Amino acid sequence: MKNLTNEQYKLSVDLAGGRVMEFSLAGKNHLADAALFPGSTIWTAPQSDWDWPPPPALDSEPYSVVHSDEQTLELTSAVCSQLNIRLAKAFSAIPHGFRVTTTINNVSSQAQTYAPWQVSRVLGGHTYFYSATGPLPNSNLPMQREGNVFLYEHNPKLLTEGVKCFANNSGGWIANIFAGQIFIKGFPKLDEADVSPSEGEVEVYAFDSESNPYVEVEVQGPYTTIASGAQTSWAVDWWLIPVPDDFPPLGAIAEVGQALAQIVQGVSK
Repeated sequence: MKNLTNEQYKLSVDLAGGRVMEFSLAGKNHLADAALFPGSTIWTAPQSDWDWPPPPALDSEPYSVVHSDEQTLELTSAVCSQLNIRLAKAFSAIPHGFRVTTTINNVSSQAQTYAPWQVSRVLGGHTYFYSATGPLPNSNLPMQREGNVFLYEHNPKLLTEGVKCFANNSGGWIANIFAGQIFIKGFPKLDEADVSPSEGEVEVYAFDSESNPYVEVEVQGPYTTIASGAQTSWAVDWWLIPVPDDFPPLGAIAEVGQALAQIVQGVSK
């Protein structure tokens, strides 16, 4: 396990899969570290390229350390023979959290097209995002809506199967509020034309187990054609803050969305 510190923030990365197992503020981890599929990982999209399970070279096999110090970590995977790529992951301290940068290296002899896909598991709570166009037709996760802000409130008792929401035209953020903390991902907004086929710019997946509950907070980068021997990189900022005393009630969806957008504007300066 490799640990990064940034004032009261900590990021712990398991070299097996290059998986983030802890993102904590003052010792309070926001990631699900004991779920069926724990922590935060990186895949490629669309999923139809590899179906299930994810390619082991990307998701579970050992990554090599390229550079490591107290506030930065750079890792690289072995070559994934299934996709003919190599993944590099870089983690670096930023105000209120860490930046997670993914690089896809095309090691094949021809151009290939992929999108980076960041999947982070949390224990439940309230997950919010903005979308100008709303859930895509292939969504089956029940969402609440006020205006263009959407909320999923996790309750595994109401689920009979794993369900998912896909959406585009985001506000450049997705957030999960749980146990007094706000976990926000900030990322460059995508045009719909740059989203991977049958996928979404932002996605939320809910697992239906009461004994092993988790929610996946997911973001995808641009679907990019990568020349042979070339690479493409994409960065997502992770912020973690305590819920402010004057924060709106979690059921006031539009107000929460506005408050989250203001937080993003403040922490990203």
